[in-house]
Amino acid sequence: MAKVFQDIVNYIEKNLTTDIEYKKLSEIANCSEYTLLKVFPIVCNITIADYIRRRRLTEAAKKLLNSNNTILDIAVEYKYNSPDSFTRAFKAFHGILPSQVKIYKSKLLMYLPMQIEVKHSSHKSLQMRIVKKDEFYLFGVSRHYSSVDEGLREIGNFWKQMDSSIIELIKIDNQEFGGLIGFVAKSINGNGIDYTICASCNKNKYRIKGFKLITRAS
Repeated sequence: MAKVFQDIVNYIEKNLTTDIEYKKLSEIANCSEYTLLKVFPIVCNITIADYIRRRRLTEAAKKLLNSNNTILDIAVEYKYNSPDSFTRAFKAFHGILPSQVKIYKSKLLMYLPMQIEVKHSSHKSLQMRIVKKDEFYLFGVSRHYSSVDEGLREIGNFWKQMDSSIIELIKIDNQEFGGLIGFVAKSINGNGIDYTICASCNKNKYRIKGFKLITRAS
């Protein structure tokens, strides 16, 4: 699995200045975009969209620092629609404006290309197993995304915005799954996906405004 995700990262690195299609990434992983959405953040601890954004802004900063290219040229090269959108993203990431790079170069953040490794103990054998579970309940906060691509872009931000709600979920969690989980499901109306940050719970015990109860049977 490590090689598959490293291949995805390598493809992203080679295409930072082109349009990166999630369909192509899913083909590299030999899985659906839906599955890639669920698994990549688990393996890499970052969404694909966030990884691409951080790497593009890192490379853009290096080019601003080491070349005479204009901000417009670099914004277009790294797939931003306008200098304004590039400037906002750049300042949010680096804390300075693109025009200030050569003055405050020590403040630049360098997000390096990801190297994926799997560490294991050679004296242990790991076995995969499928466990059939009784009906269980998840309790959490949901967001609807109109497409898998939108989910890939926005789920990382969803987690960042969940500070106060996560505290409530931690109180709820009964350790059925060992902590908080991200639950992805096709939308009931057939359009897009629903993503829920949730904890396992007792169906009849928890009723908190703004939280959603999900029933799943194996």
